Amino acid sequence: MATESSWVDIALDVVAGLAMLLGVLVGGYGLLVVPVSLLGGLQVAAIGACLFLAGLFATDWAGEQFDLEPATRRNLSIAFAVLAVLLVVAFLVVNYASFSVGEAVSE
Repeated sequence: MATESSWVDIALDVVAGLAMLLGVLVGGYGLLVVPVSLLGGLQVAAIGACLFLAGLFATDWAGEQFDLEPATRRNLSIAFAVLAVLLVVAFLVVNYASFSVGEAVSE
């Protein structure tokens, strides 16, 4: 029978995998947006890359491949997740500031 800690490990691996998948999807979307808006597309792609790296560093595989301690892996994962959130907030602030209510122009 599986222990409680093994269920937690499985759940964390699933969350890390979903973060990596979401990162790939968001990053791919950002690359698709680049022809329309270079800075916007690059910012969306950077958000995707941060999500992917946050999920990657949450896995045991990354710890074994890069010889990282669990605390270092956790810190890297949290740092990339926070960076992704900051990039999303910056994206929303820039887009909100650039779309203001316009005035009707009559000729």
